Order: sequence, then C-alpha cells, then structure tokens
Amino acid sequence: MQYNKRIRFLGPIRKLLFILSLLLISNYSLLYCQTYTLQDCIRVALDRNIDIKIQKLAVDQGKVQHRQTKNNLLPSLNLGSGVNYNIGYSINPLDYTFIEQNSFSGSANISSQVTLFQGFQQLKAIQKAELDYIAGSYQIRIIENQIKIQTINFYLQTFLEWESWSILKKQLNTNILILEKKKNALASGLIAKNALREQELQLTMDRANAERQNFQYTNALNRLKIFLQIPLGQFFQIDTFRSLNIAERNENIHLFDFKSFHSLPELQLETIKLQSLEKQLEINKGALYPSITFGYALGSNFINTRSNFEYRTITNPAIGFVNDSQRTIVRSLSSQRVAISETAVPVFSQLLDNRQHQFQLNLQWQIFGKGMKRTQIKLAEIATKQQEYRIKLTEQKLKDNYFQALSNAMAAYKRYEVNVTVSQAQKERYTMAKDRFENQLIDYFEFMIYQNQLFNSELELSKSKLEWYFNSEILKLYN
Repeated sequence: MQYNKRIRFLGPIRKLLFILSLLLISNYSLLYCQTYTLQDCIRVALDRNIDIKIQKLAVDQGKVQHRQTKNNLLPSLNLGSGVNYNIGYSINPLDYTFIEQNSFSGSANISSQVTLFQGFQQLKAIQKAELDYIAGSYQIRIIENQIKIQTINFYLQTFLEWESWSILKKQLNTNILILEKKKNALASGLIAKNALREQELQLTMDRANAERQNFQYTNALNRLKIFLQIPLGQFFQIDTFRSLNIAERNENIHLFDFKSFHSLPELQLETIKLQSLEKQLEINKGALYPSITFGYALGSNFINTRSNFEYRTITNPAIGFVNDSQRTIVRSLSSQRVAISETAVPVFSQLLDNRQHQFQLNLQWQIFGKGMKRTQIKLAEIATKQQEYRIKLTEQKLKDNYFQALSNAMAAYKRYEVNVTVSQAQKERYTMAKDRFENQLIDYFEFMIYQNQLFNSELELSKSKLEWYFNSEILKLYN
C-alpha cells in the first residue's frame, strides 16, 4: 500500500521534471541553435543597439524636463525656522533696553510665491519642452532605419557569400563525378593518364576555391555576428533554406507620393526643431515684458525672557524716611502700580500671539540695459531662418535618396531579368555540352568553358537578385 502511494507521488514530479527539461532544451535551441532570418537579425540589432538605448534615455530625460516646466507654474511653498542663544550683554527685544542676561529666542515662518505674469515665458517653455520630447522619438525612428539598412546590408552580403560558396561546391561535386568517370575510362583504356591527371589538378583547384569561398563566407558571418553583438563562439547561421524569391514580391514599383515625405522621421524631426526654435524666439521676446509676482508670508517668534507681570495699585506708597529719631516715613501723594508677581510666557503661547501676516505684490520691468535680450532675440530669429533652410535641404536629400534607391532597384531588377534569361540559356548550353562531353565529342577544356559560364551566370543572377532585394527594402522605409 505504501509502495503504491509512493508511485502516485512520483508521477507528478516526473511530469514536472519532463516539462522543465523541455523548456530548457527549447531555450537552449533558441539561444544557441537558432537559424536567423533577415527579420530576426533586424529585431536583434534593434534590441541590442547602444545608440537606440542612449536615445531612449534622452527621450526619458525630455519627458522629465517637460513635467518640470509644468511644475514651474505651481506656486512655491517654503518653511523656515531659526533659533538664537545670546550670552552676556545684549539688547532686550521686548523693550530694547541694555541687559546682561542669557536669552534663548527663535522664529518660524511659512511663505509662498507665484508668478502672475512673465511675458508668457513659462507657457512657451512648456510647449517647447513638449516639442523637444517629441523630437526625441523621431530621432529614435531615424536611428532604427539606419540600423535596418546596415543589418540588411550585412545579411545580404553574408547571403551572397553563401550562395557563391554553394555554387563552387556544386562545381566541385560535378568535377568529382567527372573524375570518377575518367578513372573508369582510364581503367577501360579509353583515355590517357594525362586526361585523368588534368581532371585531378582541376579538382585540386576547385577544392582550393571552395575553401577560400568558405573562408569569405565565415568572415561575412562573423561580421554579421559582431554587428548583432552575438559572441563569435556561439552557434549562428542565417536562413539559407528560404530563398529570396523575387516573384513573391511586388515587382511594380510605383512612384512615391511626395506629400508623404512630410511623414518621414527625418523631415518630421527637422519640422519639430523649427517649432522648438520658434517657441524659443517667443520666450526671448517675453523677457522684454514686465514680471509680476505675488507672495504671502506667515511668521512668528519667541524669547524665553518674556514674562507676564501681575500689578497692584498702592496708594501713597512710601518714598523714603525723614532723618529724625523716629525715622518718619515719607509717602507720595499719588498712587503707583507695583508688580507683585512674574510668570514666564510659554513658547507656544508666544508663537500664537506674535503672528505676522505679510502680502507682497512685486513688479519688475527692466527699462534700460536690454541690449543682451535683444541680441538673443536676433540670434533666435537667425536660427529659425536657418532651420527653415535645413527643412528644404532635408526634403531635397530625401527625394534624391529615394530616386537613387528607386533607380538602383529598377536597374537591379532589369539586370535580374536579363540574368535569368542568360542563366537559363547557360543551363541549356551546359546540358548539351555535358552530353557531348560524355559522348567524347568535345574535350575537357571546352566542357569546362561551358561549366564556368554556367556558374558565372548563376553568380551574376544571385548578385542582381540580392541588389534588387536590398534596394527594395530601402524603398520600404519611404512608405
């Protein structure tokens, strides 16, 4: 019975261990055994790029500054307090008499101040900070587009080196089969030893070319890994099983609508910069207007020497003695108030009794000496005009880049169409030459000419295909 319970208990544990092992294996395959497509490489490049991370922090900084400019509209609130301890001679703050007595005093206050008018500078500063914050997001998009172009370039260069290596391997395998046939022909006495030796030498050169191309492919793959910040020792390969099929893509390239240029991040960024400079110009102009502030303060104080006295009126108080044997008392004819008791005033009672309210309304307006402010306004106007020209220059550069990418894509596609025709013709010629070679109607050197022409046409086809793919991806950034 206990044995059956133990089996039932181990069942869920085994299932849990099995699930955990599957998760570990899948994570390992994703991290170390993954085949990366072009979109995978772009995603990794964007996630790991340091420039994008720095720019995102700059955007966060702009967001904080924007929030701070809004907080500047709120009134200030200040609390203050202080204590003093006087030793020796001092002035009594109660009746301003000169006394020799140690005293302990203090004060407390609370104040607030708000700007009523300042040439609308704070409102313009809020709008400018918001524009600067938005500009940071457009800067991120520009960096992302640059990273995409670089990733596509590295990826397609690696893909091209791989296809070249594949073509050379195909040529090597073909020559290996030819060598085997020549060995059989030599054994049958159909060819001379020199013909076999020529094929062996050609096979040696083909192996060397394939190894060299493999080295170039490995270098291109390592450059891609370094760009993606992937350790060189980690297993990494591109998706070579998925061919870049142009037939699946849109072959009709339409002209770009120039109205859409204003939605591109480069032009949006320059436009936001212009708006920010215009707000800065308004801020500088606002400095010429007067500044009006309102403030309120509540304060109080205390001193430990302050006391409350109880007085009593004495009628005809004694003022001295007559110098006689009876020591006759001389009294005043008037009455006099005399303190008969003294009570210290508590600190909190003094703070409540000594409250002071203060209201302030300040007006500041600089009449003379505005030369520096007017100079800043003039410089801001010049900067605004310069930014207007930068917008036109950016728009012109975007159009030039677009037309260049469009021209390159169309030319690459035309070369691709031509190379498809040439490659198909070369394949047919190679098939016919192979039949004639096997029937010993042409020699080996003439057959190698047809074979090299076929491989060169396949390589040119791959180059034109990748060139078209690269420029078409660039064109996508304009949509």
